[in-house]
Amino acid sequence: MRESSVGKAAFDKKIIKQLLLSSFFGVILFLVLSCLFSIVIMKNSSFSDKMFVFSLSALVVSSLLCGFLSAKRNKLKGVISGSISGFLMCAVIYLITAAASGFSFSYKAIIILPAVIISSVIGAILKKNI
Repeated sequence: MRESSVGKAAFDKKIIKQLLLSSFFGVILFLVLSCLFSIVIMKNSSFSDKMFVFSLSALVVSSLLCGFLSAKRNKLKGVISGSISGFLMCAVIYLITAAASGFSFSYKAIIILPAVIISSVIGAILKKNI
């Protein structure tokens, strides 16, 4: 009985590590896409009023990849791994934003959280079904 509990604890640590790693890659992709969108906006100022749309699309694309990676790396169901990794990714982005610019909770944050979690779940389900 002891062997199974030790194996289960190691399994849980491995899953948590893989979910954190996929969330990390999602955050890195979001930062890269945000930088690319910022360069586009600097070159063409007519897109400056669409910054929220660009940031939301960058979050959706990066969370799709985050969910895809989380489902690829572990044996959890796609909905569970996608929602956990999407929530972790969103939490890290909120913490970075709060540390950098004194983030205040607004309606945009309420829109972003479900969008990130749903797109991460979709990415994980796509990976499990492909």
